[in-house]
Amino acid sequence: MPHPFSRASALVSSQENRLRTLQLSCLTISCALILLYLYLNTSLGWIAIFYARDYIVLFGAAFFALSLTRPSFWSDRGCWVLCLVPVIWFLISESFLFLDGQMREDPGLFFSMYLLAYPFAAGAEDGDRRKGLVLAGGFYLCYTLFQTIRVLLCLLDFLPGFPLTGVTWDGSRLYLLYHPNVSGCVLMLGVGIALIFGFRSHGLRGKILWWLAAVVQLIPLALTNSRTIVLLTGGLLGATLFFSQLGRSPKRLLLSLVIGLAFVPLFFTLSKSLYDWHTARLISYYQAQAVTEAWRAVDSAESSSQDSEATQENPLLAGESQEGSSEEDLEEGTSQPDSPVVVDPNTGEVSLQTMTTSGQGSLKENFSSFNGRTKIWKGVLWTVTHSHAIALYGCDNVVSHLELHTGIAAHAHNSWLQILMRRGWVGLLIALVFTLQALRNALVLLFRRESDGVQRSVALLLLCIMGAAFFEPYLFTADLSYFFIEFVFFLSAGYLQVWYRQTRISR
Repeated sequence: MPHPFSRASALVSSQENRLRTLQLSCLTISCALILLYLYLNTSLGWIAIFYARDYIVLFGAAFFALSLTRPSFWSDRGCWVLCLVPVIWFLISESFLFLDGQMREDPGLFFSMYLLAYPFAAGAEDGDRRKGLVLAGGFYLCYTLFQTIRVLLCLLDFLPGFPLTGVTWDGSRLYLLYHPNVSGCVLMLGVGIALIFGFRSHGLRGKILWWLAAVVQLIPLALTNSRTIVLLTGGLLGATLFFSQLGRSPKRLLLSLVIGLAFVPLFFTLSKSLYDWHTARLISYYQAQAVTEAWRAVDSAESSSQDSEATQENPLLAGESQEGSSEEDLEEGTSQPDSPVVVDPNTGEVSLQTMTTSGQGSLKENFSSFNGRTKIWKGVLWTVTHSHAIALYGCDNVVSHLELHTGIAAHAHNSWLQILMRRGWVGLLIALVFTLQALRNALVLLFRRESDGVQRSVALLLLCIMGAAFFEPYLFTADLSYFFIEFVFFLSAGYLQVWYRQTRISR
């Protein structure tokens, strides 16, 4: 007869496993909705928005409710207080905006960041198992590797109708999502996650395959021509090499440092060369297409001229010719599609038309102002200091305020300034708390000798996301256009916080 204590222990273990399964299911469905959104946003955007925005909050709330049943929830109240503070301030600031007659924001995505992504590692006690990290990374890799394969097939002319189908180009910049910069950032996530999976793999063959998956994603990333992301990804790869040798011999460590530092400009140069080759290839394609269309127009004009001469010679055919033709047919026969190739009348430089208005110049020209961002940042600070309402609880429309001082600006081009505009100084303070905590945890785990490759890779990926967020509003606002980047950031930050606490306990 089994001992009563063993049966009670088995029952507790069974309930614990069931609870973990339910919590992991909340994350699984949320990541599936994010994947659906990434796949459908350019084709069936309204469906993607409907499911991602309106339903992901249900699973964040379910995860929070399940976490309430754990004893660790009440013993680790600090983590949950930190998560609930931004949620409470969101509700307060939205109330002020409503009373001021401004538009309210849907809370679903915002709540999911602070009730599911960030507390998942602690709430599900998943710091050692890392199942949530692997599951979420797998969903993101499904998207980035699939898009990488599409781009490679397109470059190799295996997709029909190159380059008009299969993959979208903004001029010659790869355009997977709303903007080439966003596309580049998501591909950087794919590179970082593949590196994490490589360190997690135990066999040499598995490590090589995952690292090859990381390398192959550098090709579409280079084609986005997002220079900040290219530099950050080069730094990610170089730093991964360096920290993988931490604790080895000084000579080996010094060699890895030199190679890691050299890899950043090397990767940037190779990316620029690949992008320039692709640009020249597209220009040649469009020019050849324009020549073909011109010859078709000439042939069409000659055949029309011959038909008119025949009609004049034989008056009996005049009626048939007039009945069989129409103004629309004549326009279709003589019109030509506008060529995307643009020639500068002053310099003769050939380029391609773009949908975005980044005004990207050379790296030397844009470095001092970060491609015009400093002007936008000054406009944000001026707006906040001259509007007590925005400083207190933010505003619903950042664009309308920035356009008064900076012209056309879609956002603040900085995550911390964007949250300042959206949620006021309190919102910025909350964001800084998460930022400083994540920065501290990442640096500690990077330089701690006992840290493994997975922990260091997660820390490096989080630092790269923060670097990208310095120039784009990727974090803290849970904007529909960027929430999939923010989700990875907060999930990684939550795991780093758990791992950091384990290091403190081990001391």
